[in-house]
Amino acid sequence: MDEAAPALVALCANHLGLDDDDIAAATRRGLLLAAAAGDPAANIGSGSAAALETAADLAELGIGTALCAELGRLAEDEGAALEALAVLLLTSDA
Repeated sequence: MDEAAPALVALCANHLGLDDDDIAAATRRGLLLAAAAGDPAANIGSGSAAALETAADLAELGIGTALCAELGRLAEDEGAALEALAVLLLTSDA
């Protein structure tokens, strides 16, 4: 169920107070790393250089603490957690 992580984070993103310019810059750097490695679509995933470097950029922005707090809040909201699972199941290739 590693595929669930992005869906859970997506549910939290609107509550993190993210600066669009900072996020866009971190995303661009990650995409450039993925493109430099060849096929960008194939080089973006958990553990990839692009994902790790983007995560490091986001950590420098202090987003990690807010994200963990919001994930904790989500974990206490059964409806939101079930909705995230439903979206995952409905969009999976299985």
